[in-house]
Amino acid sequence: MVKYVIEKELRHHVIEWTATALSLAGALLVSLQAFYGYYIWIVGNVFWTSFSWKHKHYGLLFLSICYFIINVIGIIRWQFLS
Repeated sequence: MVKYVIEKELRHHVIEWTATALSLAGALLVSLQAFYGYYIWIVGNVFWTSFSWKHKHYGLLFLSICYFIINVIGIIRWQFLS
């Protein structure tokens, strides 16, 4: 059995946890109908994209790109349909 160990430097941990905090804050703000939550969530997605690209987590990379697109759609809908 092959074990894969991902060794991360401190900066990778900082990126990962910053992305987590921003994503959670953005999702919470959007659920509370705060428009700027979309922008916070997008910044979190950018962090997740860089993290997942660096560590070759392609499922997470795909998910973060999809969330980015969904957030852009949300911003467009909120600005033009409200």
